[in-house]
Amino acid sequence: MPVIQKDAGAKWMTATDLAKVYALDPIPAGLDPKLVKHILGGEGCLWTEHIPQDKSEFMAFPRLTGIAEVLWSPAEGKNFDEFYARVKAQYPRLDRMGLKYGRPWRSRPLLPRVARS
Repeated sequence: MPVIQKDAGAKWMTATDLAKVYALDPIPAGLDPKLVKHILGGEGCLWTEHIPQDKSEFMAFPRLTGIAEVLWSPAEGKNFDEFYARVKAQYPRLDRMGLKYGRPWRSRPLLPRVARS
């Protein structure tokens, strides 16, 4: 079975903020409804060759919570404000786990984009 890539191209390796992760629709636009049943899951990649080891947790959390909710929850009733409140409520748990997570700003990405020459 072929793998469907939602967003291919040069932008695939840029940092994605939490709001964009949560806005993801894992069903590609225009996909024949008969084929939707063949989508078995999804993934959230973290390409660490471009991230210092000590920043990997920062880049993964809380984005990992966003991709998990998007992939495992019904699309109906998605509400970013409610999701964001749940994420913030998880900060004490992440602290107890000793994770170095990002605390996202809702209006901008976690990391600034770097201009490439």
